[in-house]
Amino acid sequence: MLFGASYYPPHRDEADWSADLDTMVAAHVNALRLGDFAWSRLEPRDGEYDFGWLDRYLDLAHRKGVSVLLIPPLRCPPAWLFNQDKSMAIVNESGVALGFGSRYTFCINHPLFRRKGLELASRMAERYAKHPAVIGWHLDNEYGDEPDCHCPVCAAKWRDWLRNRYGTIEALNAAWGTVFWTMEFDDFEQIHTPRLTKTYHNTGLLQAWRHFRSDCTVEIVGLHAEAVRRHDPVRPITTNLQCLHNPRTNYHHLRKHLDVVGMNYYPAYGPTARANSLGIAVNRGVLGKNIHIHELRNGPHAVPGRPNNAPAPGEIERLTLHTIANGADAIFYFQWTAVRFGPEQSHGTPTGYDGLPNRNYPEVQRIGQKLARIAPALAGTEVRSDVAVIYDFPSRWAMQTGEEWTGPAALHNDHAKKIYNAIRLLGVNCDAIGRDGPFASYKLIVAPFLSCLDEALVDRLVDYVQLGGTLVFHPLCGMKNADTEIYPRRLHPKLEKLFGIDVRDFTTAGPGERAPFSWAGGESHGELFVDLVKPGEATVAARFRGGWWDGYPAVTERCAGAGRAVWIATFADEVFYRDWIADQLARIGVRSPLGYVPPAGIEVAQRVAEDGRALLFLINTTAERQSLTLPAPMRDLWNEDALSGEVSFEPWQVRITAKG
Repeated sequence: MLFGASYYPPHRDEADWSADLDTMVAAHVNALRLGDFAWSRLEPRDGEYDFGWLDRYLDLAHRKGVSVLLIPPLRCPPAWLFNQDKSMAIVNESGVALGFGSRYTFCINHPLFRRKGLELASRMAERYAKHPAVIGWHLDNEYGDEPDCHCPVCAAKWRDWLRNRYGTIEALNAAWGTVFWTMEFDDFEQIHTPRLTKTYHNTGLLQAWRHFRSDCTVEIVGLHAEAVRRHDPVRPITTNLQCLHNPRTNYHHLRKHLDVVGMNYYPAYGPTARANSLGIAVNRGVLGKNIHIHELRNGPHAVPGRPNNAPAPGEIERLTLHTIANGADAIFYFQWTAVRFGPEQSHGTPTGYDGLPNRNYPEVQRIGQKLARIAPALAGTEVRSDVAVIYDFPSRWAMQTGEEWTGPAALHNDHAKKIYNAIRLLGVNCDAIGRDGPFASYKLIVAPFLSCLDEALVDRLVDYVQLGGTLVFHPLCGMKNADTEIYPRRLHPKLEKLFGIDVRDFTTAGPGERAPFSWAGGESHGELFVDLVKPGEATVAARFRGGWWDGYPAVTERCAGAGRAVWIATFADEVFYRDWIADQLARIGVRSPLGYVPPAGIEVAQRVAEDGRALLFLINTTAERQSLTLPAPMRDLWNEDALSGEVSFEPWQVRITAKG
């Protein structure tokens, strides 16, 4: 278990380094993440490298027993490089070249930018490949977070990408349906990047553009990783992805370049603390194994008026253990010491602007002490799930091409979070997988929003059900091909047969309007959209009540092979998903480790090992006292306590239990 923080030696006087490290060691910090945003200090002038300060810091950290995850910086080059060739600036959709002065304003495809950045990474890897303090490599920072670039370099690369994808201009016109609005092209050279225009670009073009920009990021990550591995093929390579931000990159395509997936995690404190926990599952699903948290909030941001911003006593511990319960094997708080200058002066930290411990430091120190003690019990354990949701980047991109014609841009995220959170509230682990995920590993797969499919994905979904899985679809799922063209009957023919329904007709509901339906004697409601399903071979499990669509099926299911295909004809409310998914889990034999549904305020998660060891995390996610009943006597490893029967929890309290 790595436990530490981001640290920036150039932000501090060198005379303060030793004292800062002593404060870390006293908090049981064993690893740091450093090097990002340091290009100007590592190469202050073209071709003149200064690694002296980094040598001294790494040597000092090693002497004090602190390891380093070293970051070769890339996407924030120094001013001298920009002045050599200002064409490396990102050109935004309005045709404006971004000026020097912020981060991530440089084109990742520009040849000079690439050459110089990769050369720096190569020199760092060559110099530090065998340094005893360096335990791994962290590629740059937040790849994919820069704006789309429309510069001449990107435009030429875009047209080459289209030639490789479609082969002929006729094939491209057919795939995109450019006959609409008489937008047909005669040659690839006529195709420009989707800059600002009157209304909307062709949806096929926009979807291809998103794939292209994703491929550009995947390519530069691969080149960056190669520059490091050329000199250090042993130490693992990682980088920090985002949580559920607006991703321009299909994270699943990065797996071929990474040994470990890391992420940033800045959830709110207080009552909404669990709202974005789907993000951990999404990143865990990239490689299908435990992850690093490379940036974790650990204090209040000094921003007047920001809600749910300041942690109450115990909330940093709760947040830290929440990430570990959900598969984190490394915790790096952002950052260790508050920075006195620049745009991020307001970040919460364990030590203040003077480097001395603040109010949150004792809690961080206590967490570090306990983690060091239970690290042997955590070793080799991971999150395993019988249930998964599909989180699909191409479908999310397709939903964000224009709200007037595709619906709320946040629908993909909001609906996925609603379903994931409903599953987790039942006390059951849940994975988030991509379209190429290991379907056969799960008894139940829910697709909150899977609109764009290719033939290979359709065949995998059909095979999953035939072989015994339960697959759940929602409105707009299976409706489009990979280029966003809608199937004639609004559902891929193979999926229409699998689900046994006709969904050609539909209606919509405006903000605040509801579509009530009954299920298992209870009343629920849908929102936004209603498929007017005509069941063929499917069985109706719930029907809408009220409105002119009264009596239409709200939920259908069809047995196919050894499995079931379920269609939910609306975006249902949270209560329905909680109750309905509980019923589905009972049907397929999946239960909470407690044997019952836990109280809503207590998060339940389990990590297991190949040797049969199981750690049960019980976390009070509220500011009130909670209690639950254990199914058997257990040891609380976190608090060194023996437990049985009814167990109480103080506000935000964490317990990690094992049998015996």
